[in-house]
Amino acid sequence: MQPYDFGTPDEPGWYVDEIVGHHWKGRNIEFLVKWNLGDSTWEPVSNCNELEALDNYLMLSNVKRWQDLPKKSDNDVTKKVVIKNIKIRALEVTEMVMEQSENKININ
Repeated sequence: MQPYDFGTPDEPGWYVDEIVGHHWKGRNIEFLVKWNLGDSTWEPVSNCNELEALDNYLMLSNVKRWQDLPKKSDNDVTKKVVIKNIKIRALEVTEMVMEQSENKININ
Protein backbone atom coordinates (compact mmCIF):
# COMPACT_ATOMS: atom_id res chain seq x y z
CA MET A 1 0.00 0.00 0.00
CA GLN A 2 1.15 3.52 -0.72
CA PRO A 3 0.39 6.49 1.55
CA TYR A 4 -1.57 9.37 0.08
CA ASP A 5 -0.03 12.72 0.97
CA PHE A 6 -2.69 15.22 2.00
CA GLY A 7 0.05 17.68 2.91
CA THR A 8 -0.62 17.44 6.65
CA PRO A 9 2.08 15.33 8.29
CA ASP A 10 0.36 15.28 11.72
CA GLU A 11 -2.59 13.23 10.47
CA PRO A 12 -2.41 9.45 10.08
CA GLY A 13 -1.72 8.26 6.54
CA TRP A 14 -4.38 6.93 4.26
CA TYR A 15 -3.34 4.09 2.00
CA VAL A 16 -4.59 3.13 -1.43
CA ASP A 17 -5.80 -0.46 -1.52
CA GLU A 18 -6.56 -0.50 -5.22
CA ILE A 19 -8.10 1.31 -8.13
CA VAL A 20 -11.41 -0.34 -9.00
CA GLY A 21 -12.76 1.73 -11.86
CA HIS A 22 -12.49 4.74 -14.11
CA HIS A 23 -14.68 7.14 -16.02
CA TRP A 24 -14.03 9.83 -18.57
CA LYS A 25 -15.28 13.39 -18.26
CA GLY A 26 -14.70 14.75 -21.72
CA ARG A 27 -10.92 14.51 -22.25
CA ASN A 28 -10.21 14.00 -18.55
CA ILE A 29 -10.21 10.72 -16.67
CA GLU A 30 -10.90 9.94 -13.04
CA PHE A 31 -10.15 6.75 -11.16
CA LEU A 32 -12.23 5.15 -8.43
CA VAL A 33 -9.72 4.68 -5.60
CA LYS A 34 -10.48 2.28 -2.76
CA TRP A 35 -8.75 3.36 0.46
CA ASN A 36 -7.47 1.22 3.32
CA LEU A 37 -10.25 2.41 5.63
CA GLY A 38 -12.93 1.26 3.21
CA ASP A 39 -13.83 4.59 1.64
CA SER A 40 -13.76 5.08 -2.13
CA THR A 41 -13.28 8.39 -3.92
CA TRP A 42 -12.97 9.55 -7.52
CA GLU A 43 -9.49 10.96 -8.07
CA PRO A 44 -8.00 12.73 -11.10
CA VAL A 45 -5.16 11.02 -12.92
CA SER A 46 -2.74 13.61 -11.48
CA ASN A 47 -3.35 12.08 -8.02
CA CYS A 48 -2.85 8.53 -9.29
CA ASN A 49 0.06 8.74 -11.74
CA GLU A 50 2.68 7.50 -9.27
CA LEU A 51 0.58 4.76 -7.66
CA GLU A 52 1.39 1.09 -8.06
CA ALA A 53 -2.38 0.58 -7.91
CA LEU A 54 -2.69 2.40 -11.25
CA ASP A 55 -0.12 0.08 -12.82
CA ASN A 56 -2.10 -2.90 -11.53
CA TYR A 57 -5.37 -1.46 -12.84
CA LEU A 58 -3.87 -0.86 -16.28
CA MET A 59 -2.50 -4.39 -16.37
CA LEU A 60 -5.88 -5.86 -15.40
CA SER A 61 -7.51 -3.69 -18.06
CA ASN A 62 -5.05 -4.99 -20.68
CA VAL A 63 -3.68 -1.55 -21.57
CA LYS A 64 -0.24 0.01 -21.12
CA ARG A 65 -1.26 3.65 -20.68
CA TRP A 66 -4.25 5.25 -18.98
CA GLN A 67 -4.92 7.13 -22.22
CA ASP A 68 -5.79 3.76 -23.80
CA LEU A 69 -8.53 2.92 -21.32
CA PRO A 70 -11.94 2.56 -22.96
CA LYS A 71 -14.21 5.57 -23.05
CA LYS A 72 -17.37 3.51 -23.42
CA SER A 73 -19.61 2.27 -20.63
CA ASP A 74 -17.28 2.08 -17.66
CA ASN A 75 -19.60 -0.25 -15.78
CA ASP A 76 -18.60 -3.18 -18.00
CA VAL A 77 -14.90 -2.38 -17.69
CA THR A 78 -15.12 -1.90 -13.93
CA LYS A 79 -16.97 -5.20 -13.49
CA LYS A 80 -14.29 -7.06 -15.46
CA VAL A 81 -11.49 -5.50 -13.41
CA VAL A 82 -13.26 -6.25 -10.13
CA ILE A 83 -13.79 -9.88 -11.19
CA LYS A 84 -10.11 -10.20 -12.12
CA ASN A 85 -9.12 -8.70 -8.74
CA ILE A 86 -11.35 -11.19 -6.94
CA LYS A 87 -9.81 -14.11 -8.84
CA ILE A 88 -6.28 -12.90 -8.12
CA ARG A 89 -7.02 -12.44 -4.42
CA ALA A 90 -8.67 -15.87 -4.24
CA LEU A 91 -5.52 -17.40 -5.70
CA GLU A 92 -3.34 -15.48 -3.25
CA VAL A 93 -5.44 -16.65 -0.29
CA THR A 94 -5.37 -20.24 -1.54
CA GLU A 95 -1.58 -20.10 -1.86
CA MET A 96 -1.25 -18.67 1.67
CA VAL A 97 -3.48 -21.40 3.12
CA MET A 98 -1.52 -24.08 1.29
CA GLU A 99 1.80 -22.66 2.54
CA GLN A 100 0.50 -22.56 6.11
CA SER A 101 -0.73 -26.14 5.82
CA GLU A 102 2.62 -27.28 4.47
CA ASN A 103 4.44 -25.51 7.31
CA LYS A 104 2.23 -27.21 9.91
CA ILE A 105 2.83 -30.60 8.32
CA ASN A 106 6.60 -30.04 8.28
CA ILE A 107 6.65 -28.94 11.92
CA ASN A 108 4.76 -31.97 13.24
